[in-house]
This record gives sequence, C-alpha cells and structure tokens, in this order.
Amino acid sequence: MRLDAPWTYLVLAVLLAAVAGTAWTLLRYPGTAGERRHPRMPWAAAPRRPPIFFALCLVFVALALTFVPEFLYLRDLFGSRMNTVFKFYYQAWVLLAWPPPLG
Repeated sequence: MRLDAPWTYLVLAVLLAAVAGTAWTLLRYPGTAGERRHPRMPWAAAPRRPPIFFALCLVFVALALTFVPEFLYLRDLFGSRMNTVFKFYYQAWVLLAWPPPLG
C-alpha cells in the first residue's frame, strides 16, 4: 500500500537530507554564513555557529517528527495510526511555526 504513493516519503527524505547537508556545511565551515570578523577584536575571531544553525535544527527535528510516524506507530484501541500521527504532527507544526514573525 505504501509503494503505491511513495511521494510523501521521498519528499520528506529529500528535505531531511537537504537540511542535514546545510547544517553540516555550517558546522564544517562556520565562516560561510556571512559572519564578519573584526581585525582589532581577537575575541570576536572565534568561530561560532550562526542562528541559522538553530533554525535548521528545529526544521530537521520537525521533519523527522513528520517522517517517523509513517513507519513506526503505536497500535491503539482504534486500530489505526492516527493518534500517533496527530501527536507527532502537532509537535512538528509547533516547531515549524517558530519563531513568530517580527514587526
């Protein structure tokens, strides 16, 4: 049944890979995120993770929470996976909605 429409799994897997690759690039090359280093302040020359890394971590966890119930779920008294999907998807939407827009 899952092989009839594999697009959900494929899209989620591609998005997870893209977010993980971007986060890995930011970890490996911290200066690529546009941060500037001031030559007269040596304490500011230490590489730091930009705030975009935190946002990527939130997006990765949200996508993983969406991906996991497609394969692992608890069988409840209703006989379906909808209870697990609701609980995981609700948390994923909260993570994807953070932070609220400013201004």
